[in-house]
Amino acid sequence: MGHRKIAIINQLSVVTTETTHTEGYRDALAKHGIPVREEYVRLALGQADAAKAAIELMRLEDPPTALFIAKDRLSLSVVRALSEVGFSFPEDVSIMIYGCPVWSQTFRPYFTCMERPIKEIGLTAADLIIDMIQNGTDPTIRQKYFNATLMEWDTVKRLI
Repeated sequence: MGHRKIAIINQLSVVTTETTHTEGYRDALAKHGIPVREEYVRLALGQADAAKAAIELMRLEDPPTALFIAKDRLSLSVVRALSEVGFSFPEDVSIMIYGCPVWSQTFRPYFTCMERPIKEIGLTAADLIIDMIQNGTDPTIRQKYFNATLMEWDTVKRLI
């Protein structure tokens, strides 16, 4: 799509999934030869903090052309805050959400998102629990990665 000024808004957390999203953002930019601009990396305590971060990002002297909202529960507050101060999607800024919240396909524009394989995640979790109960498997922390599916809708503008 041609974006090189890409910001991330993520949940401030010590939980692996949240920190992994920020690491993945950094890795993806590096893979494409795009330097990480630290002023574009925002970690929010909650919805109000995420909304404030989005407005601050868009008021930078050199604002991003795209926002990656790495936590779907932060997305509505970000979109609402930016809309209330006059930003349109994707005309003023492109938006992509990790996770596809129900509201994202409720009104136009439909929001581009990465859909998580919720059923597969749930089945895997159930299998692990059953294995622990039936076989006495050690409940140590395990990492398992699942592929998300890109749902291309209306909120990412092509720059090239």
